[in-house]
Amino acid sequence: MKFIILLVTILGFAHYSHANATPCTVTLGEDKFPAIYNHTECLNRIAGQVNEELEASIAYLQMSADFASEHNYRPGLAHFFLESAAEERGHAKKLIEFYLMRGGEMKNITIKAIPLNSNYIHKTSMTEALGAALTLEKKVTKNIRDIIVACEEGKGACADKEDGCVGEDWVKDEDYHTIDFLTGEFLSEQHEGIRKILELLKTRASMSLHFGTLADVIFDQELQKK
Repeated sequence: MKFIILLVTILGFAHYSHANATPCTVTLGEDKFPAIYNHTECLNRIAGQVNEELEASIAYLQMSADFASEHNYRPGLAHFFLESAAEERGHAKKLIEFYLMRGGEMKNITIKAIPLNSNYIHKTSMTEALGAALTLEKKVTKNIRDIIVACEEGKGACADKEDGCVGEDWVKDEDYHTIDFLTGEFLSEQHEGIRKILELLKTRASMSLHFGTLADVIFDQELQKK
């Protein structure tokens, strides 16, 4: 009986409180999204890498179109480069999403015009084209590694600005979040891509020993199966 009386009392109080409560509203206000531990240099490098990824994507797209054309028809290699172009474009999308999540603004990412790059088209052989792709992958990988190094080095930051930031209060501002993102999402994939191209070059060289002038045709047919 005592339990029933207590329960009725609690429910009655809850109903009264709800009926007489002031409505609660939550507003974000006009302040910008708080960018916690924003490492300016590190995030600026992320914004710049977007263009590097898009440039690589366009280069692969040019190479794909070149090997899909009549004068240099190799559909297997054209498909390989088309998939590579999509992968690099996906990287640019991931970087933009991460940059915005960390409080960056799209207006700070300037997408530059990307002209036709003669370094990646009109290759005379499949080996030469794969060699150009290998150079491109190494370039992108180095750029990502350089960003990771910049994020590791950090910049001087105060543990407590009100206390003057002297002595042991002075700490480095390493951006471990960005380091983890780039290492986990990009570096492994970059090294896998480099390894794949090296394997293709090795396979193509081996085919030349056995098939001579037919090596390109057979190699391209094998690529179409992948």
